[in-house]
Amino acid sequence: MSRGNRGDSVYLDDKDHQTFIDTLEEACTKTGWLVDAFVLMGNHYHLLLGKGVSPRK
Repeated sequence: MSRGNRGDSVYLDDKDHQTFIDTLEEACTKTGWLVDAFVLMGNHYHLLLGKGVSPRK
């Protein structure tokens, strides 16, 4: 889990949400991580990551 400073928002708008998801996808592609679950809250996020071969490839 990661939080914004002093409980501040991590994402300001839908574009910020999409940028986070795009960056996460890039990181997963480079590392082989698989996202089993995630939730993006206003001031924090939760990720459940695994390692392995993606069934979507």
